[in-house]
Amino acid sequence: MVRAELRAKKENNEEPSQAEMFVATRTNKKGETLHSSTQEMIDHVKVLKESGHSDDETFEALFGKERHGRVRLYGRGVTKTSLKKDKEIEQLKLKHQEEILTVKNSFDTRMDGIQLC
Repeated sequence: MVRAELRAKKENNEEPSQAEMFVATRTNKKGETLHSSTQEMIDHVKVLKESGHSDDETFEALFGKERHGRVRLYGRGVTKTSLKKDKEIEQLKLKHQEEILTVKNSFDTRMDGIQLC
């Protein structure tokens, strides 16, 4: 649910990063955390992001590399391979939608030139 909410807030419905998911899942609706150590980690995430690190670099700097066959904050059964597949499928869907729009636009421009009797 949290991932869907974050995805809806972004342009083009892109996936939230692991750093964004970490912050979102460890703060309440008021933006407060329960543990001081968690707040320190969130502050460190913000500092690294402001210094120009990418979200992936930020998350890896805090928690280390992912273990083989695991991806944090995605739930059970999710692997890097399945995430790559989902990303490729999403890119193919976007490409297909663009092709449909271009064909439809070219069809509409051709139909404008034809007068029906």
